[in-house]
Amino acid sequence: MAEDAARRERNALLRSFESSTVTKSNFLVLKRMKEADLDAQLLLARKERDQFRAAEPRPERSGPREERAASPHQNPPSPQPHRGRPPR
Repeated sequence: MAEDAARRERNALLRSFESSTVTKSNFLVLKRMKEADLDAQLLLARKERDQFRAAEPRPERSGPREERAASPHQNPPSPQPHRGRPPR
């Protein structure tokens, strides 16, 4: 259990780092981490991600997105594109 929680935290850290627009040094300050600790955590998280992807084969896609059947929970397209705030 503790190992799973640590793995989830590393995964969240990796996603946060990869999607962040701040510099690495600012990221370190925001997370209150030392660079060596961040690098070690990111290295381990990437290794775990690669192992997970290798172990879990992705289901085959049936074709381009438009050709696949629409989900019954999917909202139908709106007749007009939304253009900002509606008039009062």
